[in-house]
Amino acid sequence: MSIKVKIPAIVEKVIKHTDNVCSYVMIAQKRCPRFKPGQFLHLSIDSYDPSFQWPESRVFSIASSPTKRDRLKITFAIKGKYTKRMFDEIKVNDIVWLKLPYGYFVIEKKSPEIILLPFLVQKKVMT
Repeated sequence: MSIKVKIPAIVEKVIKHTDNVCSYVMIAQKRCPRFKPGQFLHLSIDSYDPSFQWPESRVFSIASSPTKRDRLKITFAIKGKYTKRMFDEIKVNDIVWLKLPYGYFVIEKKSPEIILLPFLVQKKVMT
């Protein structure tokens, strides 16, 4: 189990793909811990003071390569108040706080060939 590290990061790029989908590329201001594809991080817009508890945050899959840990990328869609706030407020050169790595959905190099299939659940609408 990896140790979770709390690090400030400067937003280097804001990429607004659509009216509600965005990516951030962030430069870690401390040594970023090793992570594996499939792991995720907590992102807080509000500053973090180690003498207090971790501020409100949301989890996001890490979309950048684990071999290039100087920059971290996430992509998200607006799904609620917090992600709407992120979409509206975060700009280039802003500082955000990250806590990582989390998650165990990783595929080891020694794994046999694997096929992943998406699973779609459709809600039945009552008329």
